[in-house]
Amino acid sequence: MSWRAWWTPAALFAFAVLITWPAAVTGNVLGHQPDALGTVWFLDSAPRLFGDFTDALTGFPGGVRYGRPDSFTLLVIGKLLAFVPAPRLYAWLLVVGVTASAWATEAFARSLGARAPWSMLAGMAFVSCGLASTAMLEGYGYHLLDPWLPLFALSWHRATSPGGTPWHGALAAVTFLLALVTTAWLGLAATLLAVGFFAGGLARGKMSWRAVLTAPVLLVLPLGAYVVAFAAGGGAAGTGDSA
Repeated sequence: MSWRAWWTPAALFAFAVLITWPAAVTGNVLGHQPDALGTVWFLDSAPRLFGDFTDALTGFPGGVRYGRPDSFTLLVIGKLLAFVPAPRLYAWLLVVGVTASAWATEAFARSLGARAPWSMLAGMAFVSCGLASTAMLEGYGYHLLDPWLPLFALSWHRATSPGGTPWHGALAAVTFLLALVTTAWLGLAATLLAVGFFAGGLARGKMSWRAVLTAPVLLVLPLGAYVVAFAAGGGAAGTGDSA
């Protein structure tokens, strides 16, 4: 029986519901560490923080400026989905994050030659590893919203391989930036992948420098703006660590 394309996201969604249970149906805060409460607070406060990162309801009457949020992606999600109660939104974020990250990793595995349904094993392993479980339990669920890292690996691997095109380099730049703004820890992981795959490309030879150089050229301005904004932002982090 041939494997239909839509079966993969359906199966990975079912897997996500299973390993994050009862996130799909609960409105309660999930996690066994106080950081889960901080993440839920950040989602709830996102409409107030969006813009100048100032919360007038903290440190009343002067307010507090949270100039270095750990996740700009989480800030945008909290703003756009403010009509959803924050505890429920955080729980749904776990399910969506695991599904998206597993699917992206499955796509990376297929790009390397794996065939469905066996390629799903890569996605399942990525979202159920020890680091992913720790992020889920400790309240850093937005770390699981990480399709960017495997998509960066896919595009950068192609950019540093024979036949790489500037399009692959551009896609690598975009996914690298998305990983970074989701949390700086993912940006660090993407940096390690970038160095490793670049070294592999050099070792293989026949690397297209047009493809490889597209990524850093496109990243100069947004990365510079990110560093300046992060360095200039004072105050405590919105959630998790500020690094």
